[in-house]
Amino acid sequence: MGDYVKDFPTQTVSTSGANAASSGVKLLDDCLSYAIFAPATTTTGLIVQVEPTDTGTSWVDLKSGGNTVIVPTSGCAIINPGGFRQLRLLTTAAEAASRSVPITGQMRV
Repeated sequence: MGDYVKDFPTQTVSTSGANAASSGVKLLDDCLSYAIFAPATTTTGLIVQVEPTDTGTSWVDLKSGGNTVIVPTSGCAIINPGGFRQLRLLTTAAEAASRSVPITGQMRV
């Protein structure tokens, strides 16, 4: 077995504060960990939301130690392990323009 890094589709966070691609990133079943890279242009940070199903109807904020996980501006958050089927991002405030956020995952094959 070996590990490799997979690039997931870049997420676009809209100016209204909601993820423009509301379905988020799917097909995460084989990932061991995830890295979310918030751009320097993000005003306040990004809230990580996860979904336990493939339907997109049960989004919840990801928590760590009881606190909502927020990826800071110009920061990277590593999520390990991930026990969810989907992931999406929301801004903590309205943005001046849409932001593109790369997400990668560590896969084992």
